[in-house]
Amino acid sequence: MYCPSCERNAALEIEEAEVMNWEFDGQDSVEVEIHMLFACSECQEALAEYSGTSTEEVPKLAEYLDEHEDADASEGKLSAPEVETKIITRAGVKTYLAKWKADFKLGRKTFKVNGEVAANQATMEKMS
Repeated sequence: MYCPSCERNAALEIEEAEVMNWEFDGQDSVEVEIHMLFACSECQEALAEYSGTSTEEVPKLAEYLDEHEDADASEGKLSAPEVETKIITRAGVKTYLAKWKADFKLGRKTFKVNGEVAANQATMEKMS
């Protein structure tokens, strides 16, 4: 992407990946919204941004609820997601990932939930 400060095309790095919102739908899924900021790898000027949402089912929650008829999923608690970023090549395209993980607790049972938000230069919004 072109960097006006460096006056040339520069590689991007993930400057920041911030969880903007997270919630449990009351039944079986978790939705996480992440905003990513991309900067020039040379001068760290912010050049682009991307916001995306990931919706994931809570693994094994449905089976647990079938086995524990007195359990109510809407009483569960979702922890704040932790985010880890990395850059990979996916289908020949440089892809910027924000992988998240969170715990969903229902009574004494804890379920691990994982997801990701992915961006590439075609999906990013350039900053002005």
